[in-house]
Amino acid sequence: MSGMYWIAIGGFALNLGLGFIGLRTSHRWLWALYLIASVAGFVLIGASTPISALLLLAVFVSNAG
Repeated sequence: MSGMYWIAIGGFALNLGLGFIGLRTSHRWLWALYLIASVAGFVLIGASTPISALLLLAVFVSNAG
């Protein structure tokens, strides 16, 4: 597999790790939403974080119109 694949998987794993650490704070429900958005973005469009998913969608919407 290519190096970019492993970089994306590593970024996703780091993102999940930080999200699970965040679940131990007083803002659990926000971190839970973040984790759900992370997994959904990764599965649906291959984005490793919700922020990169939003950037990809913004590019797609601007090019579609």
